[in-house]
Amino acid sequence: MASQYSHISSVIRSQCVVVTGSISCGKSTVLALIAAKGYQVFDADDFVRQLSLPGEPAYIALKKNLPAQYFLTDGRLNRQALREALWLCDETKDHLERLIHPLVEQRFHHEVAQIIDSGGVSSTHPYFFYEASLIFETHVAHRFKKVVVVACEADHQLKRIMSRYELDRSAAQALIDTQMSQSEKKKRADYVLCTSCSAIELQRRVDELCTTLSHMTCDL
Repeated sequence: MASQYSHISSVIRSQCVVVTGSISCGKSTVLALIAAKGYQVFDADDFVRQLSLPGEPAYIALKKNLPAQYFLTDGRLNRQALREALWLCDETKDHLERLIHPLVEQRFHHEVAQIIDSGGVSSTHPYFFYEASLIFETHVAHRFKKVVVVACEADHQLKRIMSRYELDRSAAQALIDTQMSQSEKKKRADYVLCTSCSAIELQRRVDELCTTLSHMTCDL
């Protein structure tokens, strides 16, 4: 088991490019464009949603550790209430991350094992991509081949948050202020991809990024 975990970790270090960035900067849009080019992609938020369904590991852990207010009458997780709690309380956020992150990592490793079992990545698409928000905050950037930070202009980010979560300007800014700044994430990135542009220009930037990555030498 230990040797299998070590091998999976080695594949992630040599063949996985992580896509990260601050809230509402366009990570999912970028990941979708990369997927459309034929690359294998994974999304940590998708793993959380899958694992939080009734009967799944994260749901069971949350059910044991959260009060009833975080569940709907039909038993499903009240994602809105939980999201607001995460925004407002660092203690709740830290507690939930300790519960969920190991399960997400386990699911990701399972998916990477499937890649290995199927013969690995192709010569035309030599890397796979993983979107996850808290790469720098959880000090795991070194586990990946490269880190791509998706960023956008501050006003664009603010407007996206206001629209997506139906928040006023001050509440949206307060949410941004709870996270590591975009400027700090960009300093730590191997590549920065700005989404404050037209759809055509964003596609060009993604194409350019994938071309640059394809010229890297794979470690394995």
